[in-house]
Amino acid sequence: RITPAGAITTFTDSAGNVDLPDGITTGPDGALWFTSSNNKRIGRITTAGAITTFTDPADTVDGPFEITAGPDGNLWFTIGFNSRIGRITTAGVITTFTDPAGNLVRPFGITAGPDGNVWFTDFRSNVVGRITPAGVITTFTGPAGDLDGLGEIALGPDGALWFTSTNTNRIGRVTDRRRHHNVRRPGRERGAPSWDHRRPGDGRVVREHQQRPDRPDRDHRPRAGSRPVTRSTRRRASALHGMSS
Repeated sequence: RITPAGAITTFTDSAGNVDLPDGITTGPDGALWFTSSNNKRIGRITTAGAITTFTDPADTVDGPFEITAGPDGNLWFTIGFNSRIGRITTAGVITTFTDPAGNLVRPFGITAGPDGNVWFTDFRSNVVGRITPAGVITTFTGPAGDLDGLGEIALGPDGALWFTSTNTNRIGRVTDRRRHHNVRRPGRERGAPSWDHRRPGDGRVVREHQQRPDRPDRDHRPRAGSRPVTRSTRRRASALHGMSS
C-alpha cells in the first residue's frame, strides 16, 4: 500500500498462501481482491491488511492473472494455464467458464464493460472476448495482422474498450455498435464489434467491422529486452507462450 504522500506499507499472509501475486482490483465489498498466480488462489485483503485466500474445489484455477470487479457484484479473472475465465463471489465461491468454440488459449487482461458484461483479451489466440454474467462467451478478432499478443484491456472515458497489442506495437479500441446503431447494415453481423487500431508513426486509423475468421493457432514469442527476467516474469512468459513452467 502506498499513500498519496508516498509512504509504503507491505503485507504478508500469515498462512503462507500467497505465491506470486499478480492482478489486483477494488472489490464491491470495500476490500481489495488479487490473484495468486503460482498456487491457484484468489485473495482478499482488507484496508487494514488482513488477508484471506480462496481455492476452487474443482481445481480449475491454474495460473490466475488479471482480475476485475464485474457489473454483477462479483470478481472476474483470467486463468492462463487452463484457458478459462473465472468468477468469485464476495463469499469466496469460485466458478470457471470455458469457451465452447475453443477460442480461449491464454486469456490475460480483463475489465468490466459499459454493457453489463466483462471483456477480456487472449494473448495467444489474439481475440478480444466478452463474457456475460451467466458465463456465455463470445470472441472477436480485428483486421488480419493487426493483433498479436494482446495484453491489458481497460474501459475508456469514451465508453469503448481499449487494449494493447504487444507484438505489433499497437493500441486497439473496440466499441459495441449496438449502442449506437439500431439498424442492421447489409453484410455486417449483428453484435460484432467495431475495431479502431491506432497505427504508430503515420497517425492513421483503420476501422473495420468483421467476425472472427477461422485460422490456425500461432506461437507468439515475446519481444526481447522488454523487462528484467524474474521468477514472476518467467512464470508469466511460460503461461503466455505455452512453454512448460
